[in-house]
Amino acid sequence: MKKIFKTFVTITLIGLVLIPLFYYILYPNYNKLIGPIKRFDIQRSSEEIMFQILTTVVPTRDKVLGISDTVSNSNSIEESLSKDFVLERKVLEEMNTRILINSIEVDGLVYEGLESKTMDRGFW
Repeated sequence: MKKIFKTFVTITLIGLVLIPLFYYILYPNYNKLIGPIKRFDIQRSSEEIMFQILTTVVPTRDKVLGISDTVSNSNSIEESLSKDFVLERKVLEEMNTRILINSIEVDGLVYEGLESKTMDRGFW
């Protein structure tokens, strides 16, 4: 009987300490503590992680297209030609120049012309 009484008093005293502790300290901060746990979405988190991994593994656009974006503007054709410059013959057409880009399956002849209808024939 004495042991049961001691156990009851101990549980009551612990309850008198823990219940107000929970009510006055933890309950006002419930949304800050429990909210993030309930809002955790495993699917969204896994998609974000996979996206980060795949973007680090994927080759750059230059490697995929097989081109380089670094162009020297000092030697550009537009700057070296005057406004009145007209080609006497169609050099690229005579050479049957083709553009071939394997990564996007583009293939075609290059045509030279002054009017926009030349674009309908192929690469201008």
